[in-house]
Amino acid sequence: NQEIVINSNKPALEHVVEGALAEAEFLYSSPSALRAQADKVLRGLGLTDTMLIAPVNTLSGGWKMRIVLAQLLVQK
Repeated sequence: NQEIVINSNKPALEHVVEGALAEAEFLYSSPSALRAQADKVLRGLGLTDTMLIAPVNTLSGGWKMRIVLAQLLVQK
């Protein structure tokens, strides 16, 4: 079990990519494929360009929940 830390100063996209990398690295052909999937999932959950580069700890609880969901979805 991986502990999900959501009070991060990393941008949302980086948070999901790094969090999923340890669990899902073997599912993707390259880090760029993982990043593209994370971007797609985050955008599908409603995150904007600005939110993707904003530090996670600046987002509201509802958006943080979506980031956690994205991380889980990317890990499959």
